Amino acid sequence: MARRLSAVVLLLLVVFSVAESSGSPGVEVTGLTVKVGTLVGGVFVERPNRTVNAGEKVAVKVVVEVRGDAGTRYEGSLKLSVANPLGVVVGEDSRNWSSTLRGAGEEWEFTFVYEFPPSALRGYYNVDVSVKVLNSVSRGRVSFFYRGLVDRRNVVNVTYVLVLEGTGEVGELRVALPQADSMTFAAGPVVSPRPSRVEKDELGNVYAVYEKVAEGAFRKEFKVSFVGVQEVSLVSADAPIDSLRSLPPGLEEFLRPSPYIESDSPEIVEVARRLSSGVSTVRQLASRIADYVSSTLRYNDALRSIRDSWSLGALWALHAKQGMCLQFARLYVAIARAAGLPARVVEGLVVTPPGGSSSYLHAYAEFYLPGYGWVPVEPQLPGRYVGLVPPVPGYVPLVKGLGEERAGSRDSVSTQFTYSYRLYPYEGLSGSVKLSVKYPRELLYGDLIKVNVSVEPRDAVSEVAVTAPNGSRYEYRLVGPGSVVLAASDAGNWTVEVFSMRQGYLPAYTVAVVPVRPRPIKLSVEVEGLPLLGRPAFIVRVSPPVPGITVAVNSSNCLYYEARTLETNSSGVAVYEPPVLLCPATIEFRARGRGYTEAVEVYQYDYSRLVPLYALILLVAVLLVAVRAIRKKH
Repeated sequence: MARRLSAVVLLLLVVFSVAESSGSPGVEVTGLTVKVGTLVGGVFVERPNRTVNAGEKVAVKVVVEVRGDAGTRYEGSLKLSVANPLGVVVGEDSRNWSSTLRGAGEEWEFTFVYEFPPSALRGYYNVDVSVKVLNSVSRGRVSFFYRGLVDRRNVVNVTYVLVLEGTGEVGELRVALPQADSMTFAAGPVVSPRPSRVEKDELGNVYAVYEKVAEGAFRKEFKVSFVGVQEVSLVSADAPIDSLRSLPPGLEEFLRPSPYIESDSPEIVEVARRLSSGVSTVRQLASRIADYVSSTLRYNDALRSIRDSWSLGALWALHAKQGMCLQFARLYVAIARAAGLPARVVEGLVVTPPGGSSSYLHAYAEFYLPGYGWVPVEPQLPGRYVGLVPPVPGYVPLVKGLGEERAGSRDSVSTQFTYSYRLYPYEGLSGSVKLSVKYPRELLYGDLIKVNVSVEPRDAVSEVAVTAPNGSRYEYRLVGPGSVVLAASDAGNWTVEVFSMRQGYLPAYTVAVVPVRPRPIKLSVEVEGLPLLGRPAFIVRVSPPVPGITVAVNSSNCLYYEARTLETNSSGVAVYEPPVLLCPATIEFRARGRGYTEAVEVYQYDYSRLVPLYALILLVAVLLVAVRAIRKKH
């Protein structure tokens, strides 16, 4: 969760230093240059523009020029921060160094590498650099545009499914429905099957309630789908720390300890005392607690394998210095309550761009800000993120106040929860692109795969991705209606994905599978010539005439066995010339080629055809011997 973010500045930017008081004897910062690019083989390479694409790693190179009296000993420090479009600092770095000035001046170079997570906002980011050498200070700022996968307003499209399976009787089932925090529903939630009723509890959680769910042996599936527009904002409100002494009624239970949230533990009380010491505002306290929890606990995903990991509470996490999202949330809530700050656990969905699927829910926390209300917080992130609503784009709350006690379950009933989702920027949506895709239902190897795309509005842009059976991916971009044509260069299932979009419209997406079968091939063998001592030529032809087909030859006779590999020429022909054949032979020709069916031809070579030849040779030999014998007598 706490990933290192990626900074970017693509253009060489020179930030002129503003020197403040040079009080020290003859040493000052005379230049501050910021270059932004990327690393290639560990070497910094400057980029020619200031636009960064999602997923790119970017390096920021800072060059500091220092001048003064030779031999002067000095110390320097550099601080760098990266702020997102909302002004939240998403990356920080610092460097310290000491040196003795050689000559009249010297340069120091520092490179910082950042990587944004998929949830990074699209827009302009600011990189602020501050350098101090003795009493000389230089500051600079540079901006870049990040083409993130999410914006301040995003479309959230989710379908989650709960499968209930077992034996016995299930009298009532409650399925939590998504809450509209920072989100406006465009469609749904649509619940299937239709529930007996919809209820809201005292905390505002909404449930689809089913009665008389099942009895006997059963398997039931419940589905919830919705599309919403979520807005990412930064809460700037705050309140004096003394305001926690006069809270409105109804918050008492969020100040009390509860199972797994041991806010009355002396150890947690001591942590809360330390963190609340000297704070003047509620947000300052909330941020300090987030800093403590995110830096103290180590995320350990292996805890999922523990059957009773649900029962690992705040005190356990404090002792073990580790946990999953639920332990992070519980420890945050426990410390907050011990400090007098109302807090509760929230469980919901994590929707990451551009989309995917999951079977895990996510736990985070909320604290109560007097005069404002409940503010979500991600305890796995540093305190500088406090105030972001939602804490990470794509967080969708389902149940608030979770974690006080777990509802009972029976061993005879099992549940399986999964959800699929998409998250992408909202851009003045005024409907959905109408997409129609036509494609061949089945082809043979070597045929043309033709995909016809029709869209409305007609200026919509379509991204067509075709994935071959071997994983090769071919991408195309169409503006308006159009076609994509490519050869089926491999047998197997080809996947065609089309994603159509237009400014002001919801996108459309479809996926199709085009089966490509191996093309049949035929094999024929002809024998040409009957040379002396029986060495014929076998002409192997494949039909259709395909070059590059491998022909495996296995020949056996009374004298030897031979295996040879041939390859067809541009005419689809290969020639096999065996050694001398003096007795019957069996020759197998097996043709194989990528994308083609296998063809086999067995040729029986009958040496009886050579008997007349052998008799003639023998007769000639006898005559020659006889002639030589007669000559010797005379």
